[in-house]
Amino acid sequence: MTSAWHGSHRSPAGPGRVGRSLDRVRERLGDALRRRVQDLRDTSLIAVQAAVAAGLAWLFTHDLMGNPVPVFAPVTAISTLAVSLNGRVRRTFELLIGIAIGVAVGDLLVQGIGVGSAQIALIVALAILFATLLGGGVAVLTQAASTAVLLVAFQPQMTDPVVPRFMEALIGGGTGLVVATLLIPLNPMRAVDRAAKAVFEAVTGELLESAAAMADRDPVRAGAALDRLSRVRGYLSDLEDALRSGRETVRFAPLRWRQRRAILRYSASLPYIDKTVHDTGTLVRRTVAAIEEGERLPEGLAVAVRHLGDAAGLLREELREGLKPEGARELALLAVTAASEAYAEGVGFSGSVIVAQVGVAATDVLLAAGTTPEDETKRLIRHAAARDQRPEQP
Repeated sequence: MTSAWHGSHRSPAGPGRVGRSLDRVRERLGDALRRRVQDLRDTSLIAVQAAVAAGLAWLFTHDLMGNPVPVFAPVTAISTLAVSLNGRVRRTFELLIGIAIGVAVGDLLVQGIGVGSAQIALIVALAILFATLLGGGVAVLTQAASTAVLLVAFQPQMTDPVVPRFMEALIGGGTGLVVATLLIPLNPMRAVDRAAKAVFEAVTGELLESAAAMADRDPVRAGAALDRLSRVRGYLSDLEDALRSGRETVRFAPLRWRQRRAILRYSASLPYIDKTVHDTGTLVRRTVAAIEEGERLPEGLAVAVRHLGDAAGLLREELREGLKPEGARELALLAVTAASEAYAEGVGFSGSVIVAQVGVAATDVLLAAGTTPEDETKRLIRHAAARDQRPEQP
């Protein structure tokens, strides 16, 4: 019995497993804490914007205009800030129109039919219909209805005529716009860089995974890379939204004008970044097929895909730092040369598609870098593809 007990008791392994579990728990807790700190850092300026906008809106309408219950000014100021976070000037004005419609319809009807559940239902319906008649979008309809309800709820404390409340909403919205664009504009490059990081890390990571899967002839690993790559479309959408917001911010916010060049450079690169994502998907898909079908995959093909992944990663760093993307360009050209050498050694159908996609993706990386015109870029790609056919220079 003693020996059996000793056989089942593995003291060295137990603490080891417990230690590894504790390490994983600490790692997860550390990651969660870092995310919360990052979220706090990201929202701290938004909190300051909202506080300043609400305070100024109250000051203007309560202290300067003498409104005893200036509800709509701070509410409209904060709502305007919330919409302006997406950098959509049109949506911001839609919101202001919706609030103005809600104030007008709600106030006029309350004077005639009073306050109650049936009256609120009727006022909301009429506010939405009136906003639709004026051609309002979803934002206008929502704000018209919610503002009408808010006005009805506070009606017993409100004795001001329609015009001051209408002016109050406009003052609040104008205050929010001034705070967001002139006084405390957000840094547009922060959102752009975060979105671009997600795109480039996904492309770089899956290209490097594909290269490793190709070298090891591991179809499962290549398939997993392809599955993960499907998320990049969502990341691209986030990048498009961040750039749209950034362009409006640097157009209207003088304090952010110095970032205009970086935003425009990213915007000019976006179509080619999109194409690079598509090229990468085709390349990884053919990698899975080539491994599963047992095609010949020369070592240089994995080297080419690895160079391409490194080029994509370096491109993002150079764009972020405002540097001329020479490093990304050189790596992209090395990828083309390595792929051409692999093709000369002999590849199957999927391998030949991979070679072609390396060339196409390298072209898009160069165009995204924005260092050379399209004709010159294609000449460089052809030159790199033929480099292995020339004798080495002494």
